[in-house]
Order: sequence, then structure tokens, then C-alpha cells
Amino acid sequence: MAQFIRVASTADLAPGEAKCVEAAGKKIALFNLEGSFYAIDDTCTHRGGRASRGAWG
Repeated sequence: MAQFIRVASTADLAPGEAKCVEAAGKKIALFNLEGSFYAIDDTCTHRGGRASRGAWG
């Protein structure tokens, strides 16, 4: 069963911001895109870098 781990609050990310957090030993990229929040693995599948530092928007 999935386990939820609180890593941030919505107030921690302004619209257009990204942030990297760590939970259960994994780096997770958090994004606020116009008030919608997303969490994905922080590894870019195209270049292998950090997704939270990439160009997006």
C-alpha cells in the first residue's frame, strides 16, 4: 500500500516555482504550475539531470 509523506505545504511553492525534496531516500521534484501542484522523480529522463532545475513552464 502507498504511504504518504508530507514534505512541503502549498505555501512553500509560489506559482511557477520548483523545489527538490527528499522522502524515503528518493529525490522528488515539486512544481506549482499556475496553482496546480505536481510531484515527480527529480531525474530528467531526457538528459539525466535534475528535473527541478530544468527549463519548464
